[in-house]
Amino acid sequence: MMKYIKKVTAIVLLISVLLSQTIIINAASTQYTNYAEKLAEINVFQGTANGFELDREPTRLEGMVMLIRLLGKETDAKALSNQTCVFTDVPSWGVGYANYAYNNKLTTGIGNNLFGTTDNLNAKAYMTFLLRALGYEDSKGDFTYNDSIEFSKSIGLIDNELYNKLNTTTFLRDHIAKSSYDTLLHTIKGSKQTLAEKLITENAISETIAKQIGVFGASDIGELQVHFIDVGQALAILIEDDFGNHILYDAGNNGDDDTVINYLKSQQVDDLEYIIVSHTDEDHLGAMDSVLEAFEVENAIMTSGTAETESYKDVMTAITRERLQPIYVDVNDKFELGDIDFQVLGPINDKYSDPNEYSIVVMFKFGDTSFLLTGDAEIKNETEMINNNTNLKADVLQIGHHGSDSSTSLSFLNAVNPTQAIISCGKDNKYGHPTNATLQTLASKEVEIFRTDLHGTIIVTTDGYFINFNVGPIDTKIIEAIPDNTTFTNTGVIISTLDKVNELITIKNISTTDVDVTGWKIISITGNQTYTFPSYLLKGGASVTVASGDAAGILKWGKSNIWNNSQSDPAELYDSTGKLIYKFND
Repeated sequence: MMKYIKKVTAIVLLISVLLSQTIIINAASTQYTNYAEKLAEINVFQGTANGFELDREPTRLEGMVMLIRLLGKETDAKALSNQTCVFTDVPSWGVGYANYAYNNKLTTGIGNNLFGTTDNLNAKAYMTFLLRALGYEDSKGDFTYNDSIEFSKSIGLIDNELYNKLNTTTFLRDHIAKSSYDTLLHTIKGSKQTLAEKLITENAISETIAKQIGVFGASDIGELQVHFIDVGQALAILIEDDFGNHILYDAGNNGDDDTVINYLKSQQVDDLEYIIVSHTDEDHLGAMDSVLEAFEVENAIMTSGTAETESYKDVMTAITRERLQPIYVDVNDKFELGDIDFQVLGPINDKYSDPNEYSIVVMFKFGDTSFLLTGDAEIKNETEMINNNTNLKADVLQIGHHGSDSSTSLSFLNAVNPTQAIISCGKDNKYGHPTNATLQTLASKEVEIFRTDLHGTIIVTTDGYFINFNVGPIDTKIIEAIPDNTTFTNTGVIISTLDKVNELITIKNISTTDVDVTGWKIISITGNQTYTFPSYLLKGGASVTVASGDAAGILKWGKSNIWNNSQSDPAELYDSTGKLIYKFND
């Protein structure tokens, strides 16, 4: 069965500055791409040469085409394509639709033999179209054009969210996708038959595909929601299905008790079938003792790492108080909770020097969709999982260690090959998370990026086939672009940071393979100054700093200041053959 992943575009962009680079989030983002993708499967929503264009206002002709398809009459309409069009402003591709609409009294145009082809279609007009498709007649007093939105809400055709959008925002093709999909699920006036069932009966759409896209036949597994709760520079993830099953992966900082507990209560959580403590860092288990006190917890999966911190001791005390036996997991341990399957993929070993490396990495699967949660797993863990021949492929990836460049190696990202990535981090955090290197790595693989510091709480919903986000991704075009002639995907070596004030540039190998950078060059573009690497092997996952002026680094450029602080001064990295490897635009 095919699976379609939500891909969101933006029409209004909100600019925020982070790490000396500009990031844009969709301020008035489209949210219903998955519905457009579903409708495309039954040829109801076909898009244009530029894709679905969900962020654009629809035209009157586009709205009429949608109505004719929902009526199951597209074949009849196309049969009229060679007849003279009754309207003078309709393009050749739309002649059949316009003729059908006129002949069947769906429209009389806007006067003067004009259809109003390129005029924008408003929400009231389209809801009027949809109500007519369901058998309601405004000409006979079932509703009026002016109250078409209100009437649609009163009969349950649209939900509160869409109702509010239709009344307060510009009507978009995005809204057409959602309202049209909902119309297929609605019963026809005076009948128990839905519009989708009627179209199946008339052989206008395929029963098999109708089942696949969820407009015919009940879903056996319902929906899964994964909530990446905004807990600042920390991590807390709630996983829940339609049948009252709940899992909490980490619980934020000590000070996040009220935030986490109140959020869980707002989602009507009364008990937790599982809690998972990924590792002992306070920003992951801090509020878990309060969660154990506030909710009935059935199972507690614990990291094998230990700590002498008060936060860790508080959690262990709470587990004992609740008479729970901690579950210490091994690689490949599997669990089932309703239709949620999850498997432990890491850590591979049981002895590490860094608490982050004890992070429990879990793959969650629901239907045909998958989510990989990594805690603060480091590149060392990622490499071990790859070498263990672990199947890491996932649709959605929680980026390790809040977007630090000590996680998310290029090799790991290639193995996971996610469509979306979520970074949980605090706004303007002192660590500089997520790093420019991590963002560029994700952008180079065309991964959609979501961030709690920019979006707030991120909610991902899936029915087992489609994945939907409550917000749109950041605009990765604004992340400093990797040049077309770069060998980035081959070498894995990047410029991760450039601190012009402190005269320090950091070169990082985000791959797991050692790279000989002997003879490579760093160039300050504005000053046209060049540094040539001595004999140096850059280990996989390692970084090297090159200092100038009074700065201290692993390698020294010279005693003079190099970087221009008063104007732009990008840095470029070349290999020993003179090929451009990476460009860092400041």
